[in-house]
Amino acid sequence: MSESLADPGAGPSFANDEVLFHPVERTSRRFYITAMVLLFFTLLFLIAYTMQLQDGLGVTGLTVPVYWG
Repeated sequence: MSESLADPGAGPSFANDEVLFHPVERTSRRFYITAMVLLFFTLLFLIAYTMQLQDGLGVTGLTVPVYWG
């Protein structure tokens, strides 16, 4: 019989909390490396987008009229 059925007023069991919260409470080196790589690509995107706003959309080739539809 399970623990909750044997004593319904006992409340929740917190035996597995350490196992469940271990990845959340403690970060590994792999997490920080992944975060740095993602931050690098985000900054690269922001730099490229800022350059596009400064130079105009002409750098994308959108100034050439295309007549269709």
